[in-house]
Amino acid sequence: MTLPPMPPSYRINGTVTFQDGTPAAGAFVTLFDGDRRWKQVTDEVRVGSDGRFSLRVHEGINYVLSVRYMDPLTPQRTRAAGSTSFVGSEEKAKTLDVVLRPVR
Repeated sequence: MTLPPMPPSYRINGTVTFQDGTPAAGAFVTLFDGDRRWKQVTDEVRVGSDGRFSLRVHEGINYVLSVRYMDPLTPQRTRAAGSTSFVGSEEKAKTLDVVLRPVR
C-alpha cells in the first residue's frame, strides 16, 4: 500500500498582541483542523516575550488558530483570547497577526 505524498508545508510566523498593541508575552497558540470540528493538530506553543510565534502548516488545509492568555496571578483563568481561520498556503507563510480581546 502506498500513501499519497504529504502536501507541501510552510512555516507560518505571527505576532500576538493586546488591543493596545503590546506583545502578549506568554500567551498560548494552538492550531486546529478547520474541517474536523476543532481537532487539535499541533501542541500548544507559548508566545515569546516579543509576542511572536512560529508553526508549520500544510498547503491547502483549513486551519483555525486559537490564542489564549492566562493571567500570571490567577493562571486558572483565561483573561484574553482570539482566533483566526486560514488555509495553509505559501502566501500565508509570511505572517499572521492576532489581537487578543478581554474575556469576561
